[in-house]
Amino acid sequence: MNPPPGTLGRIEATFFRLIEHLMVFLPSAMVLTVFCNVVPRWTVKSGIDVSEEMSRYFFVWLTFIGAVVVMREHLHLGINLRGVAKRTDAVRRVTGRT
Repeated sequence: MNPPPGTLGRIEATFFRLIEHLMVFLPSAMVLTVFCNVVPRWTVKSGIDVSEEMSRYFFVWLTFIGAVVVMREHLHLGINLRGVAKRTDAVRRVTGRT
């Protein structure tokens, strides 16, 4: 999607470029955090206390940021229920659809 021209367009493009880089960083940080917790658990039988919470927060933020990017690009999921649910005659008359 092309940003609008002008200063705000450049700011928007820079912002979304930063968000896309953040979407690469967060899963990498999740993997690194979990890995850095697994190694001490196997070697010294003690892990990093906050690694699970950090990984969870990274995942939540990745979900929120991904929703922003998907909404901007108009790539969100849509559900089409046409033909799945049978309509009654009254609903057909009101909506004008068959």
